[in-house]
Parts: sequence; structure tokens; C-alpha cells
Amino acid sequence: MVPAALGDLTGPADRGQRGALTAPDSLDAGLRGVGAVFLVWTAPPASAPAVVERLAASARRVVFLSSAHQTPRPFFQQPNPMAVLHAEVERLIAAARLESTIIRPGMFASNAAFWWASAIRADGVVRWPYGAAETAPVDDRDVAAVAARSLYEDGHAGGDYVLTGPESLSQAEQVSIIGDVVGRRTTVEELSPDEFRHETEVAGAVRAAVVPSVGGRSRHRVHGRSAAVSLNLASARHRKSPPRGPGPGARGAGDSLPPVLR
Repeated sequence: MVPAALGDLTGPADRGQRGALTAPDSLDAGLRGVGAVFLVWTAPPASAPAVVERLAASARRVVFLSSAHQTPRPFFQQPNPMAVLHAEVERLIAAARLESTIIRPGMFASNAAFWWASAIRADGVVRWPYGAAETAPVDDRDVAAVAARSLYEDGHAGGDYVLTGPESLSQAEQVSIIGDVVGRRTTVEELSPDEFRHETEVAGAVRAAVVPSVGGRSRHRVHGRSAAVSLNLASARHRKSPPRGPGPGARGAGDSLPPVLR
């Protein structure tokens, strides 16, 4: 949260008031004197109307971390409960007549640590479905920088930023690039969706949710098709240099890897 007057940084937001999205009244103390709020929805949807109502009563502007569900590309149009939730929160923000900036990141580059780190560190063999499916992973730090500028700079009200990395890469290419950067030989062993679900269920893992996110019901439309690459990241950040990315030509390729993969 950002105090209404940036010259006064001794208000409640600076002291780190705590609240819970599931208990909207717990947010009141932290919202006093706040002019802008960065909203990341991490709770069930039931309390969303009351939370947005409280935001509207105190702040004039919301920067909301949403998803690219409005992007007219097959990858982003697959059935996704989180996209439905994000669309509802956006509707509530608009209905409350709050000034808003919507940030829509695509695939986070940090997902690689959750998905592939253990396999790369073990024997380098990543057993994974849809190896040819392409995404343009965006560095979490770039998303954070856009969010920060949207909070403290004027001129972002009404902004709707789809954020991606600078390059469309297949999942197999991403694994290979990570291997090159960390100095390990990597291969992708293609699994069918059913084989992947079975392996993750046996292992007690929760990665099975990745199947619809990288292929799912629309796999015949996204498999082997280039991912959308947005220029919004550079324009939103007013940067002359390219965004961070995992490709060998991207700036800071090694630095952009999650620490667990370096």
C-alpha cells in the first residue's frame, strides 16, 4: 500500500499493518491514509466484494495482479478457475469506480524451479508432457517492477498490461537453456498427459495442475504454436533494454534463473 501523500512515509502502511482477505474488516487499520493498493488475490472468492468495497472507501487506485485471460490466444483461453476468479475481481473493481491498473503476466519464469529443478539437479532427465508447447516466460522481477511503477507513478490509471518474456520458447527449449546456463546436460522425456498425472499422483505431487495450463483441452491448438510475446513490459517500465528472459540472447540470462537452478 502507498500513503496518499508520498512525502509522509510514517503512516500505517509503512508500519506494516496486517490483515486477511478472508476477514475484510481486518484491513481497515492498514488502509487508513492509503492512496493506492497493490492487490494480489490469494483467498477464496466469497470475501472479494467486501474487500473491494473497503478498498474503494479508503484508496483511490488499485493495481491488481490478474492474468492474461482476456488475451485472444488459445493458450490463455483454456478453462481456468483462476482466470474466472480474476475476471470477477476485475468486475468488482470496475463497479466500485476505482482507478485501476491491471497487470496480466503470462507464464512466470520461476515456475521452472517448481516444475524442473529437482529433475535437473538429479540426473538431468525431465519427464514432462507437451514438450513442444511454447510459452514466453516472464521474470518475476520484471512483473514486480511494473507493479511498483504503476503504484508510485502517475499515468498508469486505466493501464492494462499483458506481460510476457521477450521470446517464445518450447518447454523443451527452456529446459535445454537452463541446462546450458547451469552447466548440466538435460533432456526432456515426453510423457502423455495420463502418464504425467499418474506419476504425479503416485509421487504425491501437486504438479498435475500443470497439464491443463500447458496443453489441456486446447492442446491441439497450442501444441507447437508460437506463444504471444508482448511489448508492454518495456513500455510500462520505460526501459530501453530488453526484459529479462531465459534465452541465450536475453539480458542477464544466468541472473534471471531462480536461485535453486543456478
